[in-house]
Amino acid sequence: MIRFLLFLITALCLLPKPCRAQLSDFNVQLLDEGDGIRTSNVLKMVKDRQGFLWLLSPRYLQRFDGQNLKRFDIQGEDLLDIAVDLEGRIWVSTQSSVRLYINDYKGFKNIGIEGPLPTKFNVIQVSSDNKVWIISGKGLFVYEPVAGVFRHHVIASLPNQLFYRKIFQKLGDEYFLGDTHTLFSYNTKTKRVRSIAFESVSVIAPFSPDIIWATNARLQIFELNFKTGKVTPISMGRFAPKLAYPFLEINTIIPLDHPEYLINTSQGCFKYNRTSGIFTKATLYHYGSELANNEIYTSYYDNDKILWMLGQQGIIFFRPQWHTISWLRSYSPKGSGWNNNIRDIAGDHEGNIWLATAAGISQLDPRSGKVKSFHPDSHPFSTFQFPTVQGLVFDGKNLILGPGAGGPLIFSPESQKFEKPVFPPGQTGLRLKTKTDLDYIYSIYTLADGNHLVLADASCYLIEKDTYKIREASFKGSDYIGQTASQDQTGHIWIGTFKGLLYLDKNLRTVQSDTTFFPSRLVTALLTRNDSTVWAGSVGIYEVTTTARGLIKKRILPELDNQQITVLYQDKTGNIWIGADDGLYRYSEKDKKLEWFDIWDNVQNKQLNPGSLYESKNGMVYMGGNNGLNYFEPLKIKSRRQDLNVLITGARINQDDSLFQLYKTESLRQMQGGNILKSQPTLNEKPLALDWHQNSVEIRYVTTYFQNTQKLKYRYRLTGLDTSWVANGRNNSVRFSSLAPGNYSFSVAASLDGITWNETRQPFLFSISPPIWKRAWFIILALLISGSGGYYLFRSRVKTIQRQQAKLYALQNKANALEKEKVLAMYESLKQQLNPHFLFNSLTSLDSLIWLDAKMASTFLDELSRTYRYILKNRENELVSLSDELEFAQNYVKLQKTRFGERLLVNIDVPEDSNHLKIAPVTLQNLIENAIKHNVMGYDSPLEIDIFIEDEMLVIHNNVNKKNFVETSNRQGLNNLVSLYRYLSPRPVEIIEKASSFTVKIPLV
Repeated sequence: MIRFLLFLITALCLLPKPCRAQLSDFNVQLLDEGDGIRTSNVLKMVKDRQGFLWLLSPRYLQRFDGQNLKRFDIQGEDLLDIAVDLEGRIWVSTQSSVRLYINDYKGFKNIGIEGPLPTKFNVIQVSSDNKVWIISGKGLFVYEPVAGVFRHHVIASLPNQLFYRKIFQKLGDEYFLGDTHTLFSYNTKTKRVRSIAFESVSVIAPFSPDIIWATNARLQIFELNFKTGKVTPISMGRFAPKLAYPFLEINTIIPLDHPEYLINTSQGCFKYNRTSGIFTKATLYHYGSELANNEIYTSYYDNDKILWMLGQQGIIFFRPQWHTISWLRSYSPKGSGWNNNIRDIAGDHEGNIWLATAAGISQLDPRSGKVKSFHPDSHPFSTFQFPTVQGLVFDGKNLILGPGAGGPLIFSPESQKFEKPVFPPGQTGLRLKTKTDLDYIYSIYTLADGNHLVLADASCYLIEKDTYKIREASFKGSDYIGQTASQDQTGHIWIGTFKGLLYLDKNLRTVQSDTTFFPSRLVTALLTRNDSTVWAGSVGIYEVTTTARGLIKKRILPELDNQQITVLYQDKTGNIWIGADDGLYRYSEKDKKLEWFDIWDNVQNKQLNPGSLYESKNGMVYMGGNNGLNYFEPLKIKSRRQDLNVLITGARINQDDSLFQLYKTESLRQMQGGNILKSQPTLNEKPLALDWHQNSVEIRYVTTYFQNTQKLKYRYRLTGLDTSWVANGRNNSVRFSSLAPGNYSFSVAASLDGITWNETRQPFLFSISPPIWKRAWFIILALLISGSGGYYLFRSRVKTIQRQQAKLYALQNKANALEKEKVLAMYESLKQQLNPHFLFNSLTSLDSLIWLDAKMASTFLDELSRTYRYILKNRENELVSLSDELEFAQNYVKLQKTRFGERLLVNIDVPEDSNHLKIAPVTLQNLIENAIKHNVMGYDSPLEIDIFIEDEMLVIHNNVNKKNFVETSNRQGLNNLVSLYRYLSPRPVEIIEKASSFTVKIPLV
């Protein structure tokens, strides 16, 4: 109710008011001082092969790429004309000279003249075979590239003719020139000359190879036909609307679709119909608003079929032969009668377009441009009170309106009256009327049976065809705030709502629903794909299919995932047009490509309204939004993809003012303080060579693009530093610091949508040489020197080490010898210590045996002698065989058993395959004697000694029954034995002493 009152307060109380305006003929772009260029005194314009726009003024030239401006100040005479040849070279003329652009450093070079001098020059023309011509008061001159000069070209039939040097135009190979009394047609190929008398010519414009239009000094226009010789005046009465003043100049004629031509004149741009002979003022629109078309000062039609015109507002450019998207806003005089917020669109049987707006409805006749608007009346008894109309359909006779409040209305275009639909009788109808009056209608959809489904805030309603009877359509989800609807061929109805998607049968019963759309459940656009599938526009686009299990949806076109989709429309070629937050998209299912159209393509800069779409019978599609009306023929909209010309223009080295400027026809030169410091090859040849300290490089690049430079984005790749592309936004330069020595290749690519990229045709190659100490020859020389020095030092060191090692070896040998002598001396002392004890004990035993058993005494004496012979025999030997040592030990044991009998038990278990191993002499005798000396022996507790081999070591093991006191025991014998074997074997002697046993392991050698 509050919303109703607010709109009611602001409603306009106006009667229908017809207004006349003109729909756009051409949608144009505009360049002016806001883009950095000066348009106040521009005389001529051309565009070179690289896409740069050149603007000629009397004292200077401007070169513009769409973002950056370069100005060339010219000293001396005023500039008169400019031309670009087929190789892209820029030529300019003054009264006495012709100049050729060389590069940004050298500027323009004067070209020599050969012929009748002095003379004055003016207009330059370029032939189809790339010959450069210029006219002077004394005739034509043509450029000879071999000699590098302009030579006088004599027309055989006009050898002494003087010419008016402002009059020089061409069409194909036909050149038109003349003096103040006669105009000539001269064919440079056939040398044919034709003439027509014509007085006081001021301007000519070729219409065909045989026809020109000429303007005289009185600004009257005539058609001259060189084929027939006729001169026909062109009446000012043929111009519509009537000219502000009855005289003008024609400067350019551009053929459109036959029989249409576009004529640029001093009073604006006109469309000319050759059949009717009528000139109609062309309507130019810029961003949805009409652009004044009062005067065209100069124009240029380039090879890309773009027309550049200098008008009062600046430089106007467009493609006159292209069909484009049109945009109308604030349409009609002073904006009255038109509201830019267009909520829905319908068309009637007479071809009129009806617009539902935020301030009523408007009728637009696209043929005449007439607009008639119908606004709400604030009178309390008025049928049409609420200004905003959300839904609109035409049933063949009447319009059915869906206002924001007050309920649906029926409007008759014939009687221009509003009526209510027919409500049921009685209280039922009264309740329904009250409900519809308070409800907010969002959309009206005409079903296949002719009935009209009204989608509103609180519920849905059905208006019957012809009778206009209304009833509430109640179904599950009818209160979900319906937004849009679509019906398939089976009669099933899809409804997009504020809470998701509904799927109804033809009887308006809900079959399935999905309220899980994310991040928003709002569905504002639908496109039926087949009898089971629909595209649903929410935040992103979903493909929804009905199945026995319910509705199944999946996201499609991920590029649009974060945009609210308000329009889905499929044209006759199968392309799908999508209205979204960022503008309008065209999707080709065939090649799976998405094209983007936005404000720079005349798509309005506000969101397109949901459901605000209508396709007329002639194929024109109308779309309404918050800022006007867009209309176009989808089949005529050409692909907006275009190859961007990305150019690398220069490289600045380090932080100084040095600039390596890249040129097309000249060499690459370094400039500083006006002096040429260094000459380098062009970009097309070998890489630019930089010294090692020139390791900071700033590279500049541009893209010649004039429509929406804000959409340009760049990425670059410096091979040699990294192989991946790096995004660089809208920046026209990039700087690399502290580059390592090496070879580099710089490429840059530009894009308008971030999907399709155009890379520069040729990369910028440069190399940074390493410092002298990192170059190969220096490194090799340094390696040779250091290698030689190192080798000398190495040899000296080796000799020193060898001498030191020899001394050390000698000392070690001497030490080893001394150590050996010391050990042997200690061992010899040990043997000498053993002899007296052993001898004393043996003699005592022998004395006892002589009295007891003479025979045994004799045997004992024999064993004793063998023992001493072994000792005497090996006293000089370091090692003896294990078998000899074992035999000696057995003799020794026999002698001891004479004394101790069974109190001494010695077990020897050594395999014969070990007999070859070596051992120090009397080792076993010393160890057995040591065991006897330290232990008490009895018949009940004999001393048991086991001798065996384990891990290539001779093991001597005995039980322990220690004596309380041992004479002459200082363990010196064992220590000497350990020291001896340290010298004899790498393996040490092991001594294992336990409470019950004592073990010694002797390494065998």
